[in-house]
Amino acid sequence: MTKSLASVAAPTLVLPGGRTPERLSLPHKVLAPLKAIISRHLNTGITQGVFLVLGSAALLIAVQCCLDWWLDFPWMVRLLFFLMDLALLGWLAHVSIYQVWLKRLNLSSAALKAEKATPGMKSVLISAVQLAEGGAGAMQGSPDLLRALIEHAGERIRVLDLSKIVPTRPMLKVVAGALASVLLVVGLAFWQSDKSPTLIQRFFLLNPPLPTLTIVEPVTREMSVALGSNVELAALAKGQVPSRGRVTITYSNGQSQDIGLTGSVGKPELFSTTMKNVQQSFSYRFFLNDGRGEQFLVKTLLPPQVAQLDCEEIYPEYTGLARVKRTPGNLSLLAGSKLNLRVSSNQPLKSAKVELQGLNQQIEMKLDNIRGTWPRWTFPSRPKT
Repeated sequence: MTKSLASVAAPTLVLPGGRTPERLSLPHKVLAPLKAIISRHLNTGITQGVFLVLGSAALLIAVQCCLDWWLDFPWMVRLLFFLMDLALLGWLAHVSIYQVWLKRLNLSSAALKAEKATPGMKSVLISAVQLAEGGAGAMQGSPDLLRALIEHAGERIRVLDLSKIVPTRPMLKVVAGALASVLLVVGLAFWQSDKSPTLIQRFFLLNPPLPTLTIVEPVTREMSVALGSNVELAALAKGQVPSRGRVTITYSNGQSQDIGLTGSVGKPELFSTTMKNVQQSFSYRFFLNDGRGEQFLVKTLLPPQVAQLDCEEIYPEYTGLARVKRTPGNLSLLAGSKLNLRVSSNQPLKSAKVELQGLNQQIEMKLDNIRGTWPRWTFPSRPKT
């Protein structure tokens, strides 16, 4: 097996008088075709990568917008898809653009690529390039032989066919596919021009309602209610108002039920229902025509209860008597006395009232600590009516 000239290590050559030989450079007629190969290879690779990313992004947007329209993805699902899209497109850009730029050809690799694509070139071009790239003062062999080799490489390189060395057919296929994808997406967007802006907003994680014939506008939203209370649920139909609808209730134990609805008398766009004696938390969602409302949660809470009740009678000043604690129940108070009530609640309170039965009065109590579990109130024994 014969070795190429490029694989032979050359010793340092010193000419008489201590001079080193002058380095022989590649002429323009050799450099220009090699640089054209490098440029063509890099440009086709980068162009193919850019259009691959562009076409993939267009298809991802179209597919996910259609799925969102049909399935009404929650925001968290759309966020997950969006992050997956970014990861996929980032990986494609890294492989098809950044790696292509990182592994771009140099003169030697361009010469090797040209020789592989050109029968009969043998190792003339790669040998000429590698010997000419030797460092200053390195022995490049006989100058006359090297000049002859470079000249021969220049003659042979004239017949190079760049289209065979760096074919553009793979790039053109990717470009055509990407343009077809973009045109398809643009055509779908124009076809559904009344819906596409909203779907695009939802793809980019905004939260407008789906572009349906009927838009469900919530009247009631998330709420916290006392266990055993009645809860009214309501929504408005905007756009095309149907005669009937439904609300889906999903309880905390996993059971669900659909409740049929009709428009309210005198206000057909209002759909409502009352859940009586609610015993557990639940979520609900209105469906009116093709419109789907947001899902809201109703959380049930145990109502606060009296944990302790302190009653204290405050005698009139003229009696000179000290305050006396009384047992809750039917209290008999001295005329002119005051009744001081202090209540302990089993839960923090935002407000508290005392109801005076017989007088039909409800009076706010004062919360005397940060947690609001000790409301108090002082009541005259003979209140003014």
